[in-house]
This record gives sequence, C-alpha cells and structure tokens, in this order.
Amino acid sequence: MQRVPVRPNSVTYLSIVPALENLVCSSKVREMHGFMIRTGLEYVCTPVTNALINAYSKSGNLNSALALFNLLSIRTQISWNCIIGSCVFHGDACTALKLFSEMRKHGVLPNHTTLSSVITAYGLEGLVREGEELFSSMSEQYGVNPNCRHYASMINLYCLADRLNDAQNLFHRMPIEPDKEVWDALLKAAGMNSDLEFTTHIAENLLKVEPWDLRTQKLLSNLYNLAGNLKNPLAPSKDGSSHGRCYTEVWNNVYGFPTGDLHLKTKLGELIEVAIDSGLELSQVSSLLDYEEVREENGRVHSEKEAIAFQILNSTRKVIRIIKNGRVCTHCHAFAKWVCKLHNREIFIKDSSRLHRFNDGECSCRDYW
Repeated sequence: MQRVPVRPNSVTYLSIVPALENLVCSSKVREMHGFMIRTGLEYVCTPVTNALINAYSKSGNLNSALALFNLLSIRTQISWNCIIGSCVFHGDACTALKLFSEMRKHGVLPNHTTLSSVITAYGLEGLVREGEELFSSMSEQYGVNPNCRHYASMINLYCLADRLNDAQNLFHRMPIEPDKEVWDALLKAAGMNSDLEFTTHIAENLLKVEPWDLRTQKLLSNLYNLAGNLKNPLAPSKDGSSHGRCYTEVWNNVYGFPTGDLHLKTKLGELIEVAIDSGLELSQVSSLLDYEEVREENGRVHSEKEAIAFQILNSTRKVIRIIKNGRVCTHCHAFAKWVCKLHNREIFIKDSSRLHRFNDGECSCRDYW
C-alpha cells in the first residue's frame, strides 16, 4: 500500500491497530503511532485514538495509553471504556475508579462494559460493599441489566475478599444461564481454595459449554487422576500438544519456548538456586489449577521460567514482556515476583487468565488468578 503509494486513512488504521494488541508488539505500536503522527491523523479521529489506547494497554504500556487519553479533545463513551478497562487490565484499580468518577462528572453515562470494569476494580481494591451497591443498583441507576460478565465480575470480587460462600450463593441466584466467563470465575475460586470435588464439578460444566477447549480437557483429566479415577474419560494425549508455550521479543525478534526446553538450563539453574537460597519455595502446589499444565518434574521446566532466563541473559531492558498460551502456575508466579525484585525488572506475563504485571516483588493480580 505504501509502495503504490496510497495514503492510509482511519479505516486502514482501525484494521491494522487491533492486530498489535499483544505484549510482543510493544515496539510496533510505537512505530504505528509515529506513522500516524507523520500523516497527521493522530488526534483528529477519536476512534483511531481509542484503538491506539487499547493497543498501548494490551502491549504493556499503560502510561502511554493514559497520556494519549489525556490528549483527547472529544471523549466518547468508548474512550472512557477503553481507558478504564486498560487500568483494570493492568491492575490499577485506584486510577480506574478515579476515571469512573470523572466520567460521571463529564455527564457520560456508563454502559455494561464500563460497569463490569468498575465492579472488577472494586474487587481489586477490596471494596466489597461498593461493588454490591453498584451491582444491585445498576439497572435502576443506569438502565443496565446485569449480564454474565457482571456476574463473573461479582464472583471474582467475592473470591478476592475470601467470601467463596457469597460467590456460590450469587451463582445459584442467577436468573440467566451462566456462560464460559461465569464458569471460569467459579473455577478460579474453587481451584485457589483447593476444593477438589467442587473444582472438578465446575470444570465438567465448563467443558459442556466449550467441549473443544484443550486447556479445560487437560485440567479435568489431571483432576480425575488426582481423585484416583482409574477410568479417566479424558486421558491426556501423548503428543505434548497441551504443554505450555511462551513467546517473548528481544531486539525485534520473537522467540518461542515450549515447556521442557532446557537450552537455558545453566542460567535458569543459577536463578532458581539463588531464589531457593533466599527463601523462595518452589516445590508446593497451592492451587488445583496448576494441574492444567504438566508438572515440573523429571527435568521439565515451565516455559515462562525459560523465557525470563532468556531475557535476563540477552537483554538489558527494564521491561520483560511474555505471552503464555496457558495459565501461569503458582511456582512460576512466585519465581517471576522474585526475579523482578532481585534484577530490578518489570515483568509482564499475559496468560490465559489475565495480565500479570510484576514490579518490586508484587503482582497486579494480588495473587489471585
């Protein structure tokens, strides 16, 4: 298109920018933004700016997303949803709630997307009462009837506050059929509370909703084995297709790491040895959801550890960005928190559950994912 040459317009950018909404494309988002500035379309078209805000956020750059939002002269409902959702995505619930307050002051009505993000933000901040009040009044106050996404957000809110019974009661009172998002929220709650029977029950129902989901099949198969079910109807495949894989970018090249790859055994061994010496425990499973992926045994190493070691060896960048096709286990989560603090790095890992932002030994997920 550029060779012809044909000048790109807003439709062109709205087609391209969403393709950059992942952690390994952070440099490409900046390149695309720079190209827009040169063509004079950056702040003229609000939909394009909204798309850029999303792309910056999902590529791990919330500060740029916030800066871009602050430059918007016309802020639509979609603009507010983009930036509030971006803050929640990064675990910055405090900023999300401040923006929600600003949104109402500017006379912009929230919709179902806004309210789902705000309930999630209340959960991250531990504001259970405020979340309950919004959920119970949203229909009357904003004309938005709760859908499955709102119920999933409320279930997560209760579970973050360690109120699993309230989460289950809300689920049983649902006037609508639960979808994948609701079952996922319940599965997360059951798994983190190590309730094998309840976790298995939820996983079975989740598989009914999406019978083709390989992640749920793998988890359920391992839960059956854990419960001693000798007639496992979901025997795991031997081709390794359900093993985890990570991707990370260094100097404009994307590298993939499968679970069990030991190319970085020496460096990784050094990191783990120092971690254990400093008191980090990597031997215990604290969530049943860890059984989604093959255990780290018989010399196997999960792919996110390999990707982190590769970045430490090959890049001096302060920010490490990793994508994983499955859920980060508790071992690797603890390891990432330790590495980010010891090596003064900020680590982003986008797994199948959420975005994890590790900084100074803490994670944006509040250790609940």
